[in-house]
Amino acid sequence: MISVIVSRVTEDGLFIEGEEPSSVMNIEPESRIIPIRGLYYKIKVAMINNGILVTGSAHMSFKSLCDNCLAEFELKIANENICHLYEKTDACEIDLTEDVREDILISLPHRLLCKKNCKGLCFNCGQNLNLKKCSCPKQKNKDLVWEELNKLKL
Repeated sequence: MISVIVSRVTEDGLFIEGEEPSSVMNIEPESRIIPIRGLYYKIKVAMINNGILVTGSAHMSFKSLCDNCLAEFELKIANENICHLYEKTDACEIDLTEDVREDILISLPHRLLCKKNCKGLCFNCGQNLNLKKCSCPKQKNKDLVWEELNKLKL
């Protein structure tokens, strides 16, 4: 649990650094991504206008399957711009765990790719085009997609 005891925050702020176990992410085992390392964070907590301002960074690594070629790869996610303001300081302790967790989840890309220029799989034979070229004719692959639609008589 990433928590701050409000009474310990000084005028200079409070620096918190640590690691939480990967289980803090609460991700289902059947998910497209699986945490493989803990959640690392470096956070500064400061008093601002009777509120608590939290800034810092967090990073974590996941195991995933590429959306294009279906190869397993390690996905490193970092959020260097964590920023949260807690206006009510009546509480003795503030739990930051859920907010930092959400900052990592929001940083996940929509398309999970093993590399930026992943070539994917051949539509015809299924060969991973990142590993080797297939022997399928290039022109035929493009025509197969529309072949049945071209036969329609409208």
